[in-house]
Amino acid sequence: IFEMNKLLGGIGGLAVVIIGNVVVIVLEGMIVAIQVLRLQYYEFFSKFFNETGVEFKPFQFKYKGK
Repeated sequence: IFEMNKLLGGIGGLAVVIIGNVVVIVLEGMIVAIQVLRLQYYEFFSKFFNETGVEFKPFQFKYKGK
């Protein structure tokens, strides 16, 4: 952002700095919001999770060697 400010200089450079910082703040806010939602989902629904059923066993090919 600040390198573009040096290239444009003056009013254009100031606009680049302001818009660039706003973009960074919005992206950081989105990252924080996603992490908060993820943690809320994980911690809230783990209270109601009951371990029932069959353990997962992934499919495997049986090797018929020599």
